[in-house]
Amino acid sequence: MQLISFLKKDFVKNVSTLITGSFISQAFFFLIIPVLTRLFDKDTFGIYLLFSSSIYILRPLTSLSLELVILIPKRNKDAVNLLFTSLFIGFILNSFLLVIICFLKDFILSYFNLKTLASSIYLIPLGLYLLNTIEVLNYWNNRKHFFINIALGNIEKSIVTNSFQVYTGLSSFKSIGLIPGYLLGLIIQCITLLLLSFRSVLKYFKHVTWVRMFYLLKKHKDVPIFNSLLSFSDRLSAELPIILIAIYFGVHEVALYGLAVKFLKTPPGFISEPLSQVFFNKASNAFNNKENLFKLIVKTYKNLFMVGLIIFSIILILSFFLSDILGEDWSNTGVFIRILLPLIFLAFLNSPISSIIIILKKQKNILGLDILKLLLRFGGIYIGYRYYNSMTVAILLFSFIGIIYNIFLMYYFLSISKKIKQ
Repeated sequence: MQLISFLKKDFVKNVSTLITGSFISQAFFFLIIPVLTRLFDKDTFGIYLLFSSSIYILRPLTSLSLELVILIPKRNKDAVNLLFTSLFIGFILNSFLLVIICFLKDFILSYFNLKTLASSIYLIPLGLYLLNTIEVLNYWNNRKHFFINIALGNIEKSIVTNSFQVYTGLSSFKSIGLIPGYLLGLIIQCITLLLLSFRSVLKYFKHVTWVRMFYLLKKHKDVPIFNSLLSFSDRLSAELPIILIAIYFGVHEVALYGLAVKFLKTPPGFISEPLSQVFFNKASNAFNNKENLFKLIVKTYKNLFMVGLIIFSIILILSFFLSDILGEDWSNTGVFIRILLPLIFLAFLNSPISSIIIILKKQKNILGLDILKLLLRFGGIYIGYRYYNSMTVAILLFSFIGIIYNIFLMYYFLSISKKIKQ
C-alpha cells in the first residue's frame, strides 16, 4: 500500500513521465551511435561536436537565461509575459549575432583556429534560437505540469536527428555531415512544443503587454545580469576541452573526447535532466510556501547517489569494451571515460540541485568562483599541452579541478538551504 501511495505522488509521476521520454530518446541514440561511428570519420564527428558545443556555450548570452524565471512568479499572467520577453530578446540577440558573423566570419574562424566550422558557422544563430525557443516552452510546460509535452518533444528530436544522420551517412549526401540532422531534430522538437503549448499560452495572451514585460524584466534583472554570465562561464568551463583540444591537438581528437563525454552524460541524463526540471518546480513552490528546502535537497542527493552508483558502475564496465561497440578507431574513448567518470558522477549529483542558486538569488556569490574554475581549467589543459604534449594529462588536470569544485558546490547548496528560515 505504501508503494502504491508513493507511485501516485505528483512528484514521482512527473519525474516518471520525463524519465520515460528521456529514456526513449537517449536509448535511440545508443542504438544508432555504433552505426554512425562506422559511417562517419572522426573529423566529421569533431566538426559536429565543435558546432554543438559552440551553440551550448553561447546560448546563455543570446537568451540571457530568462527562461529560468518562468517558474518563479506565482501568477500565470506574469509567467506568460516572461515567456514572450525571452522569445523576443532571443530573436533580437541572435539576429545581432548573425550580423556579427557575416562581417567578422574570417576573423572569428582564424582567431579561434576553428576553420573547420567555415561552412556551418552561419547556422549557429539558427541553432541557438531553436534551442532558446525549446527551453522557453519546456519551462512553460513544466510550470503548467504538462510534462508529457516535454517528453514527446525530446523523443521526436532524438528519432528525427539520429534517423536523418544515418540516412545522410548512407546516401550520396554524406559530405554534409551530422549538423543538418541535428538542426532538423531541433526544428521538429520546436514545432511539436509550439503546437502542444499553443492553447495553454493563448489562454493568458491577453495579459501580455510591453509595459508588463519591461516591469518583470527589471524585477528579475539578476537573472540576465548575473545568471546568464554564470551559465555562460559554467558552460564554457564544461566545453573548454572541446575548443582547446581542437586548437592544440586537432579536430579528430575532439571526437574521441566528445564521444567519451556523451557516453558518460547520456545514461545519467535519463534521470538528471527530468529531475532537474521537476526539482526546480518543487523547490520553487517549497520556497514560496516556506517549506523545508534543506530536507528536500538531502533527500534528492541520497536518491541520486544510489541511482548514480548503479549507472556509473555499468558505464565503467562498458568503457573497457568500447572498441567492440564503436570500432577499433575509438578505443581511446574508453580511457577518457575512466578519467572523467568521477567528475561526471559528482556533476550528476549537483545538476538538479543547482536551480536553488536562482531560487535563492545567489548568482552573485557563485559567479566569482565559477570564473576561477574556468581559469584553472584553462590552465590545466594548457599545461597538459605545453609541458607534456599529452591530451591525457590535459584531461586529467581538467577533471581534477572539476572534482574539487563540485565537492565544494555540494557543501554550499546544503549550507545555504539550511540557513533559510522556514
